[in-house]
Amino acid sequence: MTKRDKSRHEGQGEVYLENYTSEFIERKLSLIYSQPVIHKKRVIENNRQYYLEEHLSLDLYDDQVLTPTESIDLRDLHDVSYKSFSGDQGLLYLHTNKGVRTFLVQHSPIKWIEAVKSQSSG
Repeated sequence: MTKRDKSRHEGQGEVYLENYTSEFIERKLSLIYSQPVIHKKRVIENNRQYYLEEHLSLDLYDDQVLTPTESIDLRDLHDVSYKSFSGDQGLLYLHTNKGVRTFLVQHSPIKWIEAVKSQSSG
């Protein structure tokens, strides 16, 4: 169970919290590199549209990348690329067997990309 599953399993008592805590500790220990990203979500309320901007991260672990919306197994990650377009801001692309995932980044993700490529080849 991941942090994202927490909201789906609230109210299951101490057993859930114990499992969540031990898994969270295990995942924290295997975190290799974290890249800040900006996640934009479109919201429509009362016939008005607006965007929520959240500052989240792409987390590289031994065997997977956790994104704000999904986990990607490193075996399914074919390539990682980056295109800057305004100062340090740019787009980070994760090329997977399910398509290309795009993330807005404020700062160059070159070190994160190097970590992913060295983890994938190792």
